[in-house]
This record gives sequence, structure tokens and C-alpha cells, in this order.
Amino acid sequence: MGRGVWGVVLVLAACLAGPARLVPGARERARPGGEPLVGGLAALSDGDAAEAARCFADVAVRYPALEDYALYFGARAATSAGRRDDARTDLRRLLADHPDSVWKSQAAFRAGALARAVGDLDEARAWLETARAGDFFGEISLLDGGPRTATALVTAELEALVVDRGDLDEFFRLRPAAALDLVAALGRRLRE
Repeated sequence: MGRGVWGVVLVLAACLAGPARLVPGARERARPGGEPLVGGLAALSDGDAAEAARCFADVAVRYPALEDYALYFGARAATSAGRRDDARTDLRRLLADHPDSVWKSQAAFRAGALARAVGDLDEARAWLETARAGDFFGEISLLDGGPRTATALVTAELEALVVDRGDLDEFFRLRPAAALDLVAALGRRLRE
């Protein structure tokens, strides 16, 4: 089963279980068994950001397997409540503690946007980079075969070319000088 399916199974099991101790300050809403995940989503959709943040903090305590989910939605709730520092903390924690999370790209985008909003341009640049025509990314995993180190979020119309290792090998075979161009581009990135 995929991770998302296990998350649903876990939430359903928690809904059927008896009530557990809540994070201090989280009030119970009218929801099945006082389930904080359902309550947090309901509070977020109702515009009650403070209650949503408390519920998602409780989710992270009750269900460690859903901590990345709770951190992401907790950050959204904190942002809605005007608590940018809390949101940034949650997003940093999600990105540091859950590098394989399905929420990674959205969390990085939100973390960068929040950093930019408070004037922390160095942190914003660490999370956000705007690609221009002719730019490339993902080259490290293409070169060394390791895990990806970049995530892309498209915010406008895009035409992109996906290149795999075989494509790159063939391109370098046909145009050996292009390998030096790639090395030069990587060198420029390291200097930035």
C-alpha cells in the first residue's frame, strides 16, 4: 500500500479509537471521537486558523507517521493566523525532518515566500530560485545517479525538456564540447 493509503487507514483507526490526551489548549470540536485531523481541516476551512493550528499540533503528537502532513497544514494555519514565524518554523522542520514528504515542494515554496515576505532574502533564495529560458536543474542526480536534490514548482506556462542519463550520454557522444559547457555552468552555480 502507498503512504497515502496508510495515512487514511491510520486516521480511520484513530477515529474509531477512544479519545487521547490533546496538546494543551486544543479544544474539542464537534467531530467523530474528537479527531484532531478532521477538526483541523474543518477549522482551516471555517477560517478558524488558531484552532486549526492547535489541532494540527495535536495530530503531530498523536500520529507521528502523519507529522509531515500536520506540519504542512499547521504552517498554513499559522500563516492564516498571521503567525509567520510559527509557520516558518513548521516548514523548516518539515523540510529538515521529512525530506521525502509528498509536501516537500509545496513546503519549500511556502517557506521561500514567507522568508521573502519578512525580508529574509538569503533564506528566500535558499528555497526559491526562478529559472529563466535555457536554465536547467536536477543535473546532480543525472550525473551521479543519486537522489534528486531539487524540486520544481511551475507558476507559469512552461515548455521543458526531460533528459535521462541515456539522452545525456548520446548528446555528449555527438557533441563532446557540451560536457565542458555543463562543467562551466556547474562551476558558476558553485560560485553563487
